[in-house]
Parts: sequence; structure tokens; C-alpha cells
Amino acid sequence: MGEGALQTNWFIGSILTELLLIYSIRTKKVFFKATSWPSKQVIGLTAIAGLATILIPMLPIGASVFKFTTPTSHQYTLVYFIVVAYFVTTELAKLLYYRFVEKNNVE
Repeated sequence: MGEGALQTNWFIGSILTELLLIYSIRTKKVFFKATSWPSKQVIGLTAIAGLATILIPMLPIGASVFKFTTPTSHQYTLVYFIVVAYFVTTELAKLLYYRFVEKNNVE
């Protein structure tokens, strides 16, 4: 894997993790047990940003402007695994924080 592939996969992974983080930090509960769903605008804009993130490396502008390379299916799989692992980790950290740290600060 060369420098272009690393930059491409880092780009995809970092943006997708940040987009998912939006859904994690909006509630103290597990993201799918939130009392309300995010607005349609938030869902729509994160979907558009996620799609653009995946497509830009495949488009000519990705190669010419950013020097991206088209990821292989193996690289996409690895990046998605890392994104999911990051999301699960942030959810666990959030739950532990609210269970132990914030609980101790209230008393």
C-alpha cells in the first residue's frame, strides 16, 4: 500500500467516524435508544457527506486534486471495520463516562 492509498483510506475513515460520532454524542443513552431521532436535515446531510466521502476517491477530481487512489474492496472492508470499531468504542466510553464519572460529580 502506497502513500496515496494510505491518504485515501485515512480520509474515508476519518470522515465516516466523525459523521457517526454526531449520532453518538447527541444522547447520554445508547444511540439507538435515544428518546428522539435526529432531524431529517441531519440524517440527510450526514448521508450526503458519507456518500461523497466514499465517491470522491473514485472520481477523477479525487485523483487529480487530492492524489487519492481508488480503494480496493479489501481496503474498504478494513476501513469500515475500523469505523465500526471506533463507533462501538466511543459508545462504550460515553456510557462508562455517564455511569461513573458524571455520577460521582453529582454526589
